[in-house]
Amino acid sequence: MKMPELIEQMYSSQQIVIPPKYPYILKRYCKAAIKTQPYDLLRWSFEYFKALAEHRPPPVKLRLEYPIYSTEGGLTRGCLKVLAHQLYGMSDIPLSTLKQAWNGFCLDSMELQRILCLCEVYHRQDDVPYLHFLAVAGGMLTKCLTHTMILLCESLTKEPDGGSAAIPVEEFLAMYLYLAKMDASKDVQYHNGFREGSAPEPEVEDEEVTQTEPTSEQRKLKYLSITRMQESGMLDSG
Repeated sequence: MKMPELIEQMYSSQQIVIPPKYPYILKRYCKAAIKTQPYDLLRWSFEYFKALAEHRPPPVKLRLEYPIYSTEGGLTRGCLKVLAHQLYGMSDIPLSTLKQAWNGFCLDSMELQRILCLCEVYHRQDDVPYLHFLAVAGGMLTKCLTHTMILLCESLTKEPDGGSAAIPVEEFLAMYLYLAKMDASKDVQYHNGFREGSAPEPEVEDEEVTQTEPTSEQRKLKYLSITRMQESGMLDSG
């Protein structure tokens, strides 16, 4: 009988303050978790509330994906569409920003390394072209170039679902030409960001050739050699 009195003494209604928006925040969080279906709920929750605190778009899919078609690293079509909108507006994405958005969906870091290797930027540059990243990531979710371009149009379009999924022709051509140059017929291994069989070009430093004026001793020896040649008749004194 004394236990409730003890609890009331420890915590009063004035000490426990629940913000008015707290139920709404939890409701949005639950809906986001259901739509996203994260592999690691605890890690995703941390990234979700961290993004809200920093006023960034949280890692939330637009709708529940079923059935889920994903790569070995967990990348799905829904994740790709959200990443495309989160990173939109940057022609070159800093790798730190890309990794932050990638980790928000609890995706495998090794898969991101494979994408960066195919983009020829891993261990080479500090950023990656926006369209190149999306093109390679979309190619990992499809089996042919035609399906890849359809997926990229659906991911980048600003039209509602069911529309024509139109995107600017410049973006379409940039991604299409970039993927068309890749040879996907065989497996390729990369070492330290470089394709197997290719090595980084050695940096050749131009040697600076400095011309120094002849010293007085050198001028003297040259004068003596000329006079001796004149004396021997090898040079015409005139």
